[in-house]
Amino acid sequence: MELQGEFATQHNGRRYCVTKSIINTEIPDTISSTSRYDALLELPDPSKLRNAAGVVTRRTDRRESAEAPPGPPQSRTIWPRTAQAQRKKKGGAGFGDSSDSDSDDDKPKRNRGGESRKPVIQRRKFPGMQPGGLPSSSVSQLSAEEEQRLEQLRTLRAVKDNWAAIDKRRQHYNNMRQKIETELIHTMRQGPFESPEIPKGVLDCNIRLREQLEEILYGTIRKIPQHGTSTESNDLEEIVEQIEKRMVAWCHDFDAYHFSGLPTNVRLAAVLQACEKSFWKYMFLDEYTWPTTRDEECYIIAQEYVTGACRDYMEKHGQQPGIVSGRETFIDVLLSQYKRKVMDAMCAAVPHIISETQFKQGPEGLWQQSIRDSRVGGRLTPSYVQWVTADVCPTQLNRFCEEWHRVKREEALRGFRASAGTKIEQVFCPDISKPGVVSLVLVKGDHLAEVRDIPAKDLWSMGWFHETMNGQIRYWRCEPGNYDGWGMANDIFKVDMDGRVLGAFCYHNSAWALLECDDYGKLTPRPLSSVEAAALSWDS
Repeated sequence: MELQGEFATQHNGRRYCVTKSIINTEIPDTISSTSRYDALLELPDPSKLRNAAGVVTRRTDRRESAEAPPGPPQSRTIWPRTAQAQRKKKGGAGFGDSSDSDSDDDKPKRNRGGESRKPVIQRRKFPGMQPGGLPSSSVSQLSAEEEQRLEQLRTLRAVKDNWAAIDKRRQHYNNMRQKIETELIHTMRQGPFESPEIPKGVLDCNIRLREQLEEILYGTIRKIPQHGTSTESNDLEEIVEQIEKRMVAWCHDFDAYHFSGLPTNVRLAAVLQACEKSFWKYMFLDEYTWPTTRDEECYIIAQEYVTGACRDYMEKHGQQPGIVSGRETFIDVLLSQYKRKVMDAMCAAVPHIISETQFKQGPEGLWQQSIRDSRVGGRLTPSYVQWVTADVCPTQLNRFCEEWHRVKREEALRGFRASAGTKIEQVFCPDISKPGVVSLVLVKGDHLAEVRDIPAKDLWSMGWFHETMNGQIRYWRCEPGNYDGWGMANDIFKVDMDGRVLGAFCYHNSAWALLECDDYGKLTPRPLSSVEAAALSWDS
């Protein structure tokens, strides 16, 4: 090896001489960053390039794809200078004397000797960050909905262990239920007992329980807060929107906006305006319509004639497409009233068009503007709702809202159960989340989905009563059972929240009695307690 940079290589017994020129890389100590980058970008002198023996050819069959552009820098990278500091202590960078170490600190170098140079990532510090990467109290503030979800998750984790024992106990009583009910029915039919007619209050209470359970489940799938209730105003607005859609379908001959995507009120106003223009176009062809003299009586006759023709025209061209059910619903009642209001508004515009002082060539469509302005912020205005429902008494209107809400709920629950693909249960569990509190647990398959605390007054309205047994409170209710082929219940059973059958209500010696079933399956008749007697005569 020569000191000027000549190196000899040995390959297969042959000796080749390769000459490599070493360029002077001395950099002044006071070099600026700009001049350093300019020096790196400067083209090398051709005379100083290496000279290789032989002929070098360029490959033309190589295919290289373009690299993707670099992404934006995510963080600041600082290269460690530990290896350089160690080389300084040893007296150099590994080649040459120690005089080159000053320039090595500022000059970028290739990795030598298998050194592992990993970048050190320095994270940015954001305002509001506390030590340990935890957000401050101002950043971690949660909304009421998020806080409720977190509380629900904590409750589900807390009741998970308790639910395992409750579910096991419920399965045991469920397996024994059919046997116990059969024995109770057989004993009542064979012994000195009578199975009386089920009181109406018990049947109504059972219906009310099912209604409230469906309402709670409907609120769960609609993400309604636990303490929130469905307001009548929302149901009433939805009823009015349904009437508008039915009105558009009734005037389908003039509906050229089916695929326009317009809001319902804008589309309805456009359809009614097209209907009115079509009517006046039809009336202009009738020579009898227009008076030939300026006599006021002639104008009055013309107005009456046009008003009658307007109603006939609407009845003739406004027809509901398809087959109409023979049963009239509350929507049909309100739709008939809406049609009459629209006809009255259209006829009321006739005197403004046919008058002695001013004759206008066609309608102005001013009365449709109230329909266009029926929404403010996406909600129906109270004045428009009042105009639509003015002919309905408040009691009947409340009944309409209840029926509409029931229709919505049944449709939503039907779709929810069909899409769930598993069994949905609602189970009453006392003391599962808090001592002395009854909770309603929503179970989807084998998993707990929701835990909702039920107030005592709601338990009473659902028909749940309680009694003290062995120092513990036990909840129970009157449950109709033993249904016949017509879906009519023939007996009343006393059932607790675990599904355990405690007995059956019957007549014994011309009075109500309870054929009680103890823990060992022994059946014993006894008189009713005051709470049991109140349960049979229960009325909300």
